[in-house]
Amino acid sequence: MIGRSTFLIYRDVNDPTIVVKEIELPKWLPRAQVEAEFEYARRAGDLGVGPKVFYTTFCEINGKTVGYMVMEYIDGRTFQTTDMENQEFVDQLNRLFEVMSENDMYYHDLHSQNVMVGRTSSDETERVYLIDFGDIGPMRGRRPPTVNDIELLD
Repeated sequence: MIGRSTFLIYRDVNDPTIVVKEIELPKWLPRAQVEAEFEYARRAGDLGVGPKVFYTTFCEINGKTVGYMVMEYIDGRTFQTTDMENQEFVDQLNRLFEVMSENDMYYHDLHSQNVMVGRTSSDETERVYLIDFGDIGPMRGRRPPTVNDIELLD
């Protein structure tokens, strides 16, 4: 689980429509696990579930491996309890879970801090996005989650 790892998000000063996620890999976190997060994030972006991912890479800095993922900036906020009353957002979120299920991706770390409501430079409509794909796995016959499975943290 990458969630216990430290990561930082930087907004690009030259292009405010882009953010960079930096994950320093501690000794206990295999690089393959971060590569898997990057790949799931890329797939999710291509499917319209998450922000688009433009580029990923790894660097060695002072003997430590650091992963970088360059992606769209979501101009918005995290999902709130009051969003559960917005039927459009609820329907959108349930559809994102269906799309993930159709593409054999099961979201394990489902809480409101990993759901965003906002806009990106490629989609000016306010809508729901999933973020943080560090704990995704295959469906393995499970039912897709729904908005009712979200742990609300606000």
